[in-house]
Amino acid sequence: MSTPLTIVKLGGSVITHKELEGVANQEVIDRLSRELAEARRSGLKLVVTHGGGSYPHPVAARFRVHEGYGEGGEEKLMGYALTQDAAARINRLITSSLLRHGVPAVSIQPSAIMVSEDGEVKECYLNPLQRMLKLGLVPVLYGDAVVDTRKGFTIVSAEAIIKSLSPLLKPERIVVCVDVDGVYDRYPGGDLIDVICSDNIEKVKVGLGNARGFDVTGGMLHKVSMLYSLATQGYPSIIVNGLKPGLLLKALKGEKCTGTLIKK
Repeated sequence: MSTPLTIVKLGGSVITHKELEGVANQEVIDRLSRELAEARRSGLKLVVTHGGGSYPHPVAARFRVHEGYGEGGEEKLMGYALTQDAAARINRLITSSLLRHGVPAVSIQPSAIMVSEDGEVKECYLNPLQRMLKLGLVPVLYGDAVVDTRKGFTIVSAEAIIKSLSPLLKPERIVVCVDVDGVYDRYPGGDLIDVICSDNIEKVKVGLGNARGFDVTGGMLHKVSMLYSLATQGYPSIIVNGLKPGLLLKALKGEKCTGTLIKK
């Protein structure tokens, strides 16, 4: 039998200081890399994705890249290119940290293999990624500025990438690291929601507020909506606090831990 696959998402609010443009949280990045390395040594097959946090989000917001090419012009083209560059820079930090901790991580640029339609991944050339997994490599993808069939270009979030990959890669579980203990019934404050399913999904959506800092991909509401959609297809997920040591590793191993489980 083939080894079950786990897709991991490292939130931009975890790996960067979201209120400080272009500042990585290197200490947390290295600790998460150690936990991923330990999980892989235990026999897990991994695909890692991550958000951009304070690297591409402020740039994308200034140039309104998520809205598309619009009326066009050199400024819009530069905005797209600068956003893509910022996303790639934080990706190199993540990949380099994984390599230092013994993980054979390989960066995959989403905008080189994906085309979107209104922000949803429409086309994806997965052959290289699938072959990497068969070899035992760990692909690392990230939220990116991609070309779009209707808008010219736009932002495709790490969640949108996970949504497009899951039906093809069929992960056993999806683990999402954020900067809080999970999903709360209201923001700010509120009580932690242990499980999101068909019984409470609509109520949960109403209570969700906006994430702190720059986020042109929709914040927690976007995350939960994407992950619930995947759960209905048979791909459950758990949202945990990536700032707390050991929670990522526990979630990867399927051990009981604080967080929000999203299931059908």
